[in-house]
Amino acid sequence: MADFDPEKFTSEPCKDNFYDLRKDELILLVKHLKLEVKKKMRKHQIQRIIFKHLSHDFRPHYGKLGTLSSVFPSAKIVAMTATAAREYQSAITESLNMKNPSLVIANPEKANICYEVIQRPSYVKQGNVDQFEELLCPISEELITTTVRMPPTIIYSSLELCGVGFAYLERVLGDKQFNPMDALKVPQNRLFAQFHSPQTDMMKSEIISSIVTESCTQRVIFATVAFGMGIDSPYVERVIHFGVPRTMESFLQESGSAGRDGRPAKSTLYFNNNDIGANIERMQPIMREK
Repeated sequence: MADFDPEKFTSEPCKDNFYDLRKDELILLVKHLKLEVKKKMRKHQIQRIIFKHLSHDFRPHYGKLGTLSSVFPSAKIVAMTATAAREYQSAITESLNMKNPSLVIANPEKANICYEVIQRPSYVKQGNVDQFEELLCPISEELITTTVRMPPTIIYSSLELCGVGFAYLERVLGDKQFNPMDALKVPQNRLFAQFHSPQTDMMKSEIISSIVTESCTQRVIFATVAFGMGIDSPYVERVIHFGVPRTMESFLQESGSAGRDGRPAKSTLYFNNNDIGANIERMQPIMREK
């Protein structure tokens, strides 16, 4: 077995063997190591290769995994994903150079998640901002009362509404937004956070590292689709969508963040006709149906 842990390849002798070695990723373009690995494979000294870590920003480098089939032509390839539409299944097999693969497909629905769909008024004087703040009112009250005992909750919305939600909780909670109240007023001690692409990698990593722990201080995460992949926390109990995701795949990925521990969880989607009309050209037909 060859165990490729990026942290083990930080010494200068190891670095010399690679064309490209970056933090949290190992690009399989090797000089001497490729020949050495092939020798070991011919002697049946390598049965499988395990990559321990995938960072949350793995997408740009996913296409490079196809090089594995040329380096290890006799190796068996298994691709696993929680959700993949039919067109994405083809893209995965092509990018990994898989020839006539066997497909094992299961229903992605989780029996422990209670799904709820609630239609919001479409034509009202108040816009999305006011409706969003109305939704957050009971959440803010629960956060004040229960603090770190509140079930971890992810709220998916647009980038604009992420900022609106964050500012609303800042305003309503005041000094109570930090736990304990006399703690340093730094993001790590705040009861809520926001996660989206404009944030720095360090800020994203801190949120991801926090939410996968039972003692997580951030009990409410305002997130865009940037938070949908690579999150595996057994402690998230609620996922709320304010608006309709463009694809069923996205909805299943995001709502599936809840109930990873197998205990009862809840997924709630709030929508109105304006949400659908604004994204109708980019939305899958199944997501436009009521």
